[in-house]
Amino acid sequence: MTLNELQQRFTKALRYQSSGQDCNVLSDQFSAIERVQIYRNNFVISLSEVLAACYPITRQLVGDECFDSMARHHVTQHPPHSGNVITYGAGFADSVSQLENITAAVPYLADVMSIEWLLDELKRAEDIPLKQSIEPIINLTSVAESQHSDIVFHVKPSSHLVHSNFAIGRLFQAVRDNQFDQLDIHQNETLLLVKRGSGQPTIHILDNQLQQLWTEISHGKPLRHIDPALLPQLPNLLNWDVVAGFTLFSENNSRSKV
Repeated sequence: MTLNELQQRFTKALRYQSSGQDCNVLSDQFSAIERVQIYRNNFVISLSEVLAACYPITRQLVGDECFDSMARHHVTQHPPHSGNVITYGAGFADSVSQLENITAAVPYLADVMSIEWLLDELKRAEDIPLKQSIEPIINLTSVAESQHSDIVFHVKPSSHLVHSNFAIGRLFQAVRDNQFDQLDIHQNETLLLVKRGSGQPTIHILDNQLQQLWTEISHGKPLRHIDPALLPQLPNLLNWDVVAGFTLFSENNSRSKV
């Protein structure tokens, strides 16, 4: 047996697809199966801990026993392809969506997991520096009132709009506060996920007007082209640190600095 063959067989053994004998593991005081099981346990437990760190809300919702079962399924069916496991949780929601007994009991779990993973990605993401053409928000005070309608706000790349058929944002709040009495999970929600500096990402629940305003701004429209009825919501986006900066829109549809 070559080293590569041995490694392949041992990898399969960790995933319960091969036995200890296939890996030339010797039996004496402990059998080959018992010896391999030690490695299996370490393999599954260590990767399950990685998943638990990425999905704390999911673990709270389904309980430790169910979560460990879900994690074991994912680990054995989709093992990591490298020693760097920082992004290993990326496909966990897809694995769980194949477990019909779980999805039938908790139909909103896939949305919860998708948002948890996006939050984890935002937490690890590095800040992207502003383009030189974009003015910081603090410079708004230098813009003449006659130019206010030309202002074009730029949303941060670290902000994401997420739609769900369930009240996932309110569910996160309920888990955090341990208050579920007023929660109606069967409500559509639009969420804005934002990373503020080096802090933890935050979740904001948007009403229709805020959603429309964020969409208009993210499409690069100047204030003059945005429905005035939406503009009273602008301070909310500024307070949430969603806006990276601004430019001015010129008559020939080009953007210039102040």
